[in-house]
Amino acid sequence: MVELVVAALVLSVFLTGGYMVYRSVLGTVKQTSWSLSAQQKARNGLDFARREMERASYFSRCTPSSINTIDLNYEFNLWPGAYKNPVDQMVASWAVCSPLSGGSTGFVMRCGLRYYAGRLMYYKTREQGPDLSENEVSGKILMDNVASLTVSKSQFGTGTGSQIIMEVELRDPEHIETKVHERIGAAIPVKLIAH
Repeated sequence: MVELVVAALVLSVFLTGGYMVYRSVLGTVKQTSWSLSAQQKARNGLDFARREMERASYFSRCTPSSINTIDLNYEFNLWPGAYKNPVDQMVASWAVCSPLSGGSTGFVMRCGLRYYAGRLMYYKTREQGPDLSENEVSGKILMDNVASLTVSKSQFGTGTGSQIIMEVELRDPEHIETKVHERIGAAIPVKLIAH
């Protein structure tokens, strides 16, 4: 009888140890999976934002005799700083324009990035123009679980414009110590105004 009790205790110790190893491995796999997924989302989100920001352009109106380019109110607006959750802050705004010509082509789209409640969101609204090749976007979430966002104007510019740097830190909501960093630069082809 004593042997059965000892065997049951030894078996329960082994089973408990095996279960604890299983839970530990499962937790590590979940954290690694989240990190890889978050890294990909951060990279894709920042790459999308960079491509859209690099499309910033001035307004142009074409007539048979001239091309008028208007840069007033078509600058790239940047609110540099370090943002931490929770905050509701416009990060950048700009215009993407295709020349208006004869009332049949062209468009002006107002675009922006907003940091709100741990999310980096993108907006694009039509201001004018008959060309419908550009779609409006209302609150596209580029990434979530953003613990901090840093936006700054780089000291190094391109030949025709400025460069900005964006850096994000994403944190796993279940494991606060698990975080991901991603950084990207964008060349801005129009005048940049830092607020």
